[in-house]
Amino acid sequence: MNRTTRFSLLALLAGASACSESEDPCGVRDSQPGYGEHAPFDARAQVRRVDCGFQSSVNDLAVGADGSVWLRRGEFENRGEESFFAPPLKRLTHVGGDGAILGELALPDHVARHVVHPSGELTVFGWEKEEDVAVIQVRRLRPDGSVVTERRFTQDLSTEQRLDFVAKADGSVTRTTVGEAERRAVVLLARADGEDTVFLWALNGIRVGRLDASLATRWLSPVAPSVSLKVNTWEEMTAVGAPWVGWGLDVDEQGRAHVATPLTGYQRRAYVDVFGREPAGAKERAFLLSSFSPTGEPLSARAVAAQAPQEIVGLVVRDGAFALGASERAAVGGRAETPDLYFASGRLDGAMQDDVVRALDVDRDDEPTAFFACGQGRYCFAGHTAFEPQKTGPAWSEGKGFLLSVDARGEQQGLTFLAGQRDTRVAAAGEGPEGSVVFAFITNEPPDLARVRNHLKNNETWLGRLDHP
Repeated sequence: MNRTTRFSLLALLAGASACSESEDPCGVRDSQPGYGEHAPFDARAQVRRVDCGFQSSVNDLAVGADGSVWLRRGEFENRGEESFFAPPLKRLTHVGGDGAILGELALPDHVARHVVHPSGELTVFGWEKEEDVAVIQVRRLRPDGSVVTERRFTQDLSTEQRLDFVAKADGSVTRTTVGEAERRAVVLLARADGEDTVFLWALNGIRVGRLDASLATRWLSPVAPSVSLKVNTWEEMTAVGAPWVGWGLDVDEQGRAHVATPLTGYQRRAYVDVFGREPAGAKERAFLLSSFSPTGEPLSARAVAAQAPQEIVGLVVRDGAFALGASERAAVGGRAETPDLYFASGRLDGAMQDDVVRALDVDRDDEPTAFFACGQGRYCFAGHTAFEPQKTGPAWSEGKGFLLSVDARGEQQGLTFLAGQRDTRVAAAGEGPEGSVVFAFITNEPPDLARVRNHLKNNETWLGRLDHP
């Protein structure tokens, strides 16, 4: 028996073992009427199981005005030895404010974002596969999954309106033309604002827009150019301030849209080429905070210093104040390791020298997955910690999920860990009613994907609520 045959046999045996562990794959989930205390998880967090598969994942969640949650997730159905030869099922699970499962919708493979409105209706970006990759399908759904309205969304842009650039290792930028076959539309983020939807969209540049309840476009405004970085080595990349990725989007009480995007030196040069001006604020590596009126007119653009972060995970703007969360990695031996959290805050109309910029630390290694408001003047990070990446290979210890709350100065206000029998991580989180936190986490997950049998064994998806983060 050769090595490949032995590996395949092991995978099938492990898969069969995993699939036969439970006669009723939904038995544990269905036995829980709602949120409750479940060992070994912190008793302050009310949690419940939401998956039925033996291997599952979480994409995102949206919290409704009534405190109910729409959780977008995937899971492999128990098909015995054939389980991994079929694609995972895509689900949109509706869970009430008390943790009771209210319903579940089957989703196609190409849903990218979803939001829930005060009416209970949902706006969903992406649906079936499009032949034209410059088009995104958008649907408005009732809670039962029936379609209110739908459209195919794209942009017909003139050459002058296409904001595509190429940056070289020396930091210089050149405007470029992207061929029609290479144009690809991506919905980066979306937020509900009443019955409207505000969204961040990438196609020949980054733009922010607003759709009404009928999915008609109210407005669409440019935020920043798209810049492709052409380098050959890690050293060339770090020399120009990369990697620095991610986006943030929020809508304040007045209906103004706010967008956070990375701003390295080469991105700044492309920005000046497009808009004819430098953003106010920091002149070094930063994030760009762009604000727009309720009707889409640009209000301001300011740069906030960001020397080390690598990925934006969330933006909050309330009562004229902003806060941003990102992942940050300290350089060790020329490589980015020892991940921590980056926090920045300030007043939109305040002096820029009064902005707060600081690194936060939960454990040796912290990977945030979400940053959001969790009460008046209070902000929360959620993510994965204590997984201890090893220099010798892709191995991890049994990590923990975490929920960290801070005030407007970044001072810790609360910290909750979620630890299970095996690796546990918070995969998605958001603000619930009255400053509570709603979060989805994966637990009982193998810490080392190289261990085939561990990889194929069951993991679990849970949903939780923390009233006082």
